[in-house]
Amino acid sequence: MGENTLRYKFDLAHRRARAEFPSPGFFRFSLLVALVVSSISITRAQHGLEVRSVHIHGLRAITDSDALFAWKTQTGTPFRTPDFDSDLQLLISKLRYEGYTRARIDSVTVDTVDKSTQIALHLWLHEGERALIESIELIGDSVSGEGYRRWFAESAAGTEFSARRLESEIEQLLRFLEKEGYALAGVRIADIRYDHTGERSTVRIALRIDRGNRIRIRGLRITGNARTADNVIVREARIGENQLFEPDLPLQVKRRLERLQLFSSVSMPEVHLRPDSTVDLRVEVQEGNTNHFDGILGYVPDPRPGRKGFFTGLIEVKFRNLLGTGRRLAARWHRLDNHSQEIDLRYLEPWIASLPLDGEIHLGQRIQDSTYVRRQYGMNLSVMFSQDLSVSTSMERTEVVPAERLRHLQGEGTELFLGLSIHYDSKDDPVTPRAGALYQTSYEAGRKSVRQPDGSTARAWTDRITLDLEYYFSPVDRQVIMAALHGRDYRAPDMAAGDLFRLGGTNTLRGYRESQFLGSRLAWINLEYRLLIGGRSYVAGFVDGGYIYSPPAPRSGLSRQELTRLGYGVGVRLDSAIGLLRIGLAFGKGDSFNTAKLHFGLINEF
Repeated sequence: MGENTLRYKFDLAHRRARAEFPSPGFFRFSLLVALVVSSISITRAQHGLEVRSVHIHGLRAITDSDALFAWKTQTGTPFRTPDFDSDLQLLISKLRYEGYTRARIDSVTVDTVDKSTQIALHLWLHEGERALIESIELIGDSVSGEGYRRWFAESAAGTEFSARRLESEIEQLLRFLEKEGYALAGVRIADIRYDHTGERSTVRIALRIDRGNRIRIRGLRITGNARTADNVIVREARIGENQLFEPDLPLQVKRRLERLQLFSSVSMPEVHLRPDSTVDLRVEVQEGNTNHFDGILGYVPDPRPGRKGFFTGLIEVKFRNLLGTGRRLAARWHRLDNHSQEIDLRYLEPWIASLPLDGEIHLGQRIQDSTYVRRQYGMNLSVMFSQDLSVSTSMERTEVVPAERLRHLQGEGTELFLGLSIHYDSKDDPVTPRAGALYQTSYEAGRKSVRQPDGSTARAWTDRITLDLEYYFSPVDRQVIMAALHGRDYRAPDMAAGDLFRLGGTNTLRGYRESQFLGSRLAWINLEYRLLIGGRSYVAGFVDGGYIYSPPAPRSGLSRQELTRLGYGVGVRLDSAIGLLRIGLAFGKGDSFNTAKLHFGLINEF
């Protein structure tokens, strides 16, 4: 598209130079200006003339700074008649470029300043009204989509003309042709005619279209991959044989491969055009570290004097490219406090039956104090509609086994969930994003069965909703603002502690202990300012806010709770030789430096 646009702009500039040739009246007035300035020059020849100021009166279409941009006659420079003539022609050309085809200069005065050699220039301008587009005609070989041809002509007729608008219309036409597969299509101005006989000028435009042949993709060639199989890269690039070529496709391929996090670098694919109107794409990749280790160590001080605090921790290991096939395996262990911990295992099989369908199974267990053990078994299928959007269905079974001493309050329960979720991710970088958004939401309906202490079984319908939204933008270079909103909601006629969501800690509400709060309905926000200091390193300041609610459940010994909490702090992430090192200091309600939460984290790829 770039070459076509440049070709069009060159043609337009050439035709505008012919169509907007200044009128004889303009040159007569320019000569008058020269005579006036010459008379002043004769009387002050020994000193010369210097421009003190330039004033344009009657200018509305563009700003004074735009009108005077690229003028040779500038404040503080010697006055030269040829330069001033050229500047006046440039001003009229700018106005006619904006569609004011009857623009003219009515008068110019040259005033001396305090009997010195400095002069003030005053221009009185008549812009007139913008010309109207009478018609735009498309000439050349037939364009697919006659509806677009009609829309193009009808939408333009009767609107105000400007070369800028015409450029926009042509760019839209080129994009349309490119999406139809005509990547080398060209559009040029065949004719442009002005009619000044009426009260308002009109313009008739004819555009010639050279559609050319449809360009199709012959194949993708990969170099530099030592471990990852070629067919894995081709399928993730999402390029089909004989697919229509679009100019933005190479950039899309590059981003798709980078998002896999399998390569340390991916080149911009080269496009090689063949005589049969097909193209080969060639991309070079460099294998990266595809295995991931994430470790967090936290220390929570005891607010009671003389008591020791305790350590919390998280270890997460991911294998993102098993045997070079793109299969993934992940294991996660999370120590919440001295008596609670979580274990989670996940395996993902990509592109089942060579379709854009991913399957995942997961197993998890949570030991909560000495009150209960919660086990989860689940699987989901995810359909990838694009590189950013996927939709998933899921099935999960949950078992909650209370401690023996609590069975008189809560019996053993099971719950089966069926769910649907949407996932959208447009972040420009999966590790250190500077722009883009992440959105994911899910709804799960479940059937819960609880064995009562008396031996009977109570059954009820439940539902669960989750929402995660993150947005990244960079207002200035090397600075990133991250804003996030999260929500969780669980509804059931009777709840137990094992059914509730948990909030607090490094990844949710900073400034509080890991999983400090329990609630059936949670919402929290994260606002973070990051100053990038090189590579994937940054320093950050953050503010988190959380809302926690849970209804009363007397049978399980839970009371009604509704509260809000605020946390804030500072942190740093360093790209070191051993990986990404994270250090953060966070303050919660009532915290001082003695009771603030200090977190350490390490992300290592190997």
